[in-house]
Amino acid sequence: MLMKGSKTPLEYWQSIGAAWTELARVSVKLFTIATSSAASERNFSTMGFIHGKLRNRMSPSTVEKLVYIKCNNASFGKVTSGEANKTSDGESDEDLELEPED
Repeated sequence: MLMKGSKTPLEYWQSIGAAWTELARVSVKLFTIATSSAASERNFSTMGFIHGKLRNRMSPSTVEKLVYIKCNNASFGKVTSGEANKTSDGESDEDLELEPED
């Protein structure tokens, strides 16, 4: 059925679901996932912002860590909007300058 093109992989697993219930259940979930490149595009945009012409001496591991922090900031904990732009010493994060690595 798949080789002839008469059924898609999703239709195939939906039709033989009784034979392998767990495998069919996982396969149906897999083939119904919506694909999007939006998250990766956001990460590339963030990386371009962090590792731009003015900050090009950072090591790849530092850039990767900064992109991870920027993209996953909401996952680190709930922060009220008033505290979002403050560092531990009360300074605004917009006032901070990243020093290039040697």
